[in-house]
Amino acid sequence: METPGFKAYQHRSDSLNIALFALSIFFSDTALSLLSRQFGLQVSRESIRNLLSHVEIKDEPDIDAIGVDDVCLKKGQTYYTVIYDAHDHHLLALLQGRDGRELTEWLKKHPKIKVVARDRASAYASAISKVLPDCAQVADRFHLLDNLLEYLHKMIQNEVPGTIFVEEDKILDHEPKKEWLPIRYDPALLDSLHYDDTPPVDENGKKILFIDKSAYRHPLYRLHQI
Repeated sequence: METPGFKAYQHRSDSLNIALFALSIFFSDTALSLLSRQFGLQVSRESIRNLLSHVEIKDEPDIDAIGVDDVCLKKGQTYYTVIYDAHDHHLLALLQGRDGRELTEWLKKHPKIKVVARDRASAYASAISKVLPDCAQVADRFHLLDNLLEYLHKMIQNEVPGTIFVEEDKILDHEPKKEWLPIRYDPALLDSLHYDDTPPVDENGKKILFIDKSAYRHPLYRLHQI
């Protein structure tokens, strides 16, 4: 009997594999494997690394609208250019680097493209303008929102001062005068305080187990023996 979302001899559902693949872009293979164990998923780092080899790339020479972005498969070291179908978002190509050279050669083989959604990278903009000068270039939703938040942040900085002084529930237009209060030292009060650092015990005198936060280590560290 076939189960929806599973292929023959498959131990993980397609949805789970997609989720792991998406997370692997932001985590290392080892970190994601350890994190999965916290949710009851026994996934080795080798299995996570092999997910990339099972990604199906289906190129279409007659495509008319695409999205272009970069992705880092190894933080700070290995960058790729991702090209996807703007209609159904399936992967069209995964190109080496993000300097625009591979994208230039790929665009030459797809002259029917009329619309490109991209990030703000100048290398992508130059490659598209060079090969397809009549193509419309638009910013994707993520970068539109990012631009909006950036301008909003600048507006708030210009309108709202960096420091606001409040005194008795009233906003002041100047810094209030500081008053220095003397510290009164009372030896009798300190002598009356007693600190007991012995472990707690129950009514039978048996020690009560408790978590010592200073010695507590996160389960991820214990699993990885860091």
